[in-house]
Amino acid sequence: MKKVVFQLFFIILITAVTTVLLSAAAIVATGVVEAHGASAQAPEVSINVDGKELITDVPPQIINGRTLIPVRAVSEAIGCEVEWVSEGQLVVVHLPGGGSKLTLQINNTTARAVIESGGDGAIAEVSTEIDSPPILVDGRTLVPIRFVAEFIGFEVDWDAASRTVLLYSPLYSS
Repeated sequence: MKKVVFQLFFIILITAVTTVLLSAAAIVATGVVEAHGASAQAPEVSINVDGKELITDVPPQIINGRTLIPVRAVSEAIGCEVEWVSEGQLVVVHLPGGGSKLTLQINNTTARAVIESGGDGAIAEVSTEIDSPPILVDGRTLVPIRFVAEFIGFEVDWDAASRTVLLYSPLYSS
């Protein structure tokens, strides 16, 4: 009798552990798919710069509550130059007029800014933590839009109903 009870207990225990592990694996897999923008429920995110839709070859994605956008497409659309440094996986956004630049590294939450102030040649270097690191998707660097756009001097807004990032340049806003 004890042997039968033990075997029954063992079977129930194995079944419970297997169920928990399979459930956890399903939750993790769903989270990974949704985190990388592959969720079938969520429509794509779009970008408007000064009222005009910007089409990118890799769509913006919402990952962990942050909107990441292809840095080259958006930066060049707003007048910046972008440089990719493969050694170190760095993306450097050069602001219009030269001098000031923002450097971000793939999977790193520390951003470095070199800011040239005015015509006197004074330069300040600042490092800051960002809440979402840049990532690579289909060979494109996606960066957190709010941080980058505000650094450049743009206003950023989010239209939740249309899932649209709205960027307004200082000239457009004034």
